[in-house]
Order: sequence, then structure tokens, then C-alpha cells
Amino acid sequence: MVDRVFPEAYKGLLQTLVKYETVALLDDMKTGLQAEKDKRERRITIRLSYVTPPSVQEKDQMEILLKQKFAASEVRWLEEEKPELLGGFLLQVNGWEYDYSTRGRWLELKRGLIRR
Repeated sequence: MVDRVFPEAYKGLLQTLVKYETVALLDDMKTGLQAEKDKRERRITIRLSYVTPPSVQEKDQMEILLKQKFAASEVRWLEEEKPELLGGFLLQVNGWEYDYSTRGRWLELKRGLIRR
């Protein structure tokens, strides 16, 4: 089937993956290749979780600051509504996290009180 469906450039790799029953690795390979391409092209993915969507102006300000912080030339947004944050928002970029949510602040306060 690989010979009939896929271009010549991919056949060897796909046949090897099928032979060793490691086809499931394709998703990981794709993710890794995309991450390398993004790094080369100075593109970042911003994960924004919120209760209420930010205004266009607020989002533009976030983008400017994060482009500067990560020396990026391009931004991809992944947005998700999360009522469990209770208010505010959560930003995640390249393993960095900025939690400006009500839930995050409450948990930080709780941790501080427990340490005492």
C-alpha cells in the first residue's frame, strides 16, 4: 500500500516504520519537525486560556510583549475558554507560563499560607 499511495521521498521511511511496527511515532516526528521549523522561522505558539476573551487591544499588547520576550517574528494563537480559571487568563509559551487567573492567584495565596 505504501508504494501506491505515498510519494517516493517518503516510501523508505514509511516502510521502515511499518516493518518495525513503529508507525505510532509519526505524530511525535511531525510535532518535532514542526517545532524545529517554528524555531528556525522564529515563530511562537501562544496558548491563551481565559474565562472572558480579551479585547483585540489587550491581545495585541500581549503579542507585542511576547514577541519581544521570545525574539519572535510571528505568532500563532491557540485559544481556549476555561471557566475553571474563575477570572483573568493564563498564557503559555515555550514552557514559560504567566498565570494571571483568579484561580492561580488563589492557589498561590493558599501555598503561601500553608508554608507559614
